[in-house]
Amino acid sequence: METTTPSAAGEFGAAVAFYSITHLHPTELSRAFEQVHRALRPAGLFLLSFHIGTEIRHLDEWWGHSVDIDFRFLEPAEVAGALEAAGFTVETRAERVPYAGEVDTRRAYLLARRAGA
Repeated sequence: METTTPSAAGEFGAAVAFYSITHLHPTELSRAFEQVHRALRPAGLFLLSFHIGTEIRHLDEWWGHSVDIDFRFLEPAEVAGALEAAGFTVETRAERVPYAGEVDTRRAYLLARRAGA
């Protein structure tokens, strides 16, 4: 079944996905990035962040509520490859260690541009 986001093609000049791809299975990244690509104007920017690694952290309880959620850590090269396969050019890559009070993980930030002028 083909699904799309409710936005029109080329509707947005930019998109931000901070830590939201951590809930996708790696096989779902390409489809998600294709949808972002479709919704962006030519040369539109896409900024995303995620936790670096290969582990999966599962939660059954979060902030006092019962949940059933996985947080997938991802490798920057794999995410960049999925972005490029969807028609983006990765322009900037950054990594950082956690700030005081954050969960002890490394974070990645990728800034990609949709092809086209």
